[in-house]
Amino acid sequence: MELIFTLGFIFTLALLVGIPVMIRNKKLGRRGGSAISGALGVVNELYQPSAKNAAVIVEAQREATKPMPSPEDK
Repeated sequence: MELIFTLGFIFTLALLVGIPVMIRNKKLGRRGGSAISGALGVVNELYQPSAKNAAVIVEAQREATKPMPSPEDK
């Protein structure tokens, strides 16, 4: 019973924080989803610790600069 209450509390807290942020981002023209993904990232780390390592690798690959092609490649 405590587990259900804790998960319900975490989910409710994520919604209470995430929905106003999404509304504000929509008004400002920003891309939304960062607050909810952050809140769900905590839950994901609790139940799948190896998923965090994969997310870090994907983020590093996304932010890595890609090499410019040399003039001979054209």
